[in-house]
Amino acid sequence: MIDLLAANNGRVLSLQNITFLVLDEADRMFDLGFEPQINKILSQIRPDRQTVLFSATFPKKLEALAKHILKDSIEVVVCGIGVVAKVDQSIILLMMNDKVSKQSDVDKMVSNLLLHKFPCVSIRGGKDQLDRKYAIKEFSSPNSGVNILIATLIAARGLDVKNLSLVVNFDPPSHLDNYVHRVGRTGRAGAKGEAITFVFRSQEKEINILVKALKSSSKDIPPELLKISENFLGKVKSGDVKTSSGLVVKV
Repeated sequence: MIDLLAANNGRVLSLQNITFLVLDEADRMFDLGFEPQINKILSQIRPDRQTVLFSATFPKKLEALAKHILKDSIEVVVCGIGVVAKVDQSIILLMMNDKVSKQSDVDKMVSNLLLHKFPCVSIRGGKDQLDRKYAIKEFSSPNSGVNILIATLIAARGLDVKNLSLVVNFDPPSHLDNYVHRVGRTGRAGAKGEAITFVFRSQEKEINILVKALKSSSKDIPPELLKISENFLGKVKSGDVKTSSGLVVKV
């Protein structure tokens, strides 16, 4: 967008007639450090525009940045900020640590599922846009026979597939916002949905996040999960564990 605005001394594209501006997943744009680029684009749009920011999550530190581009802002909250959608949530504790977070791990899982006659597709950062679009199209089509999509965090936001009834977090998210967005791929627009998350007993930080998510959505918290979370918070309080403020959540 910036390249187009700067091309041929600004004679290729003009945004002066824009009166209504929408930024979807706005918190992520600011979180990735795109504030200077956003400001450059906004400087080319008329100041009397109406600006709308959308996101299921909006941390306070990013909210402050976002308000710099707003005037006389009004906040509209539906259900809650950073609250998990109304879906069934199951947390399954495992013993052995076998994460799937890298691109190669996604490919291995796809191969294993295909080997066992489960039609599936995948999207990840290493694939080009054409392959990603094809995978989404196959997964979204009711007639393709493909009802399993394996993905990295790249599919946590912006994916709206009708009748998507189940999300499986094979590797638990390390931030509450990521969990909210991942689970939000199902149970959309009032539909029923289910989210299953695998987590290892050694992943205390992630368990603490899951406990927070369950509590915020008024779900029953398994006693074992609650115990691990409380032990983790005790370690943080005593200084035995050091972690970022955005990761530790009290329950």
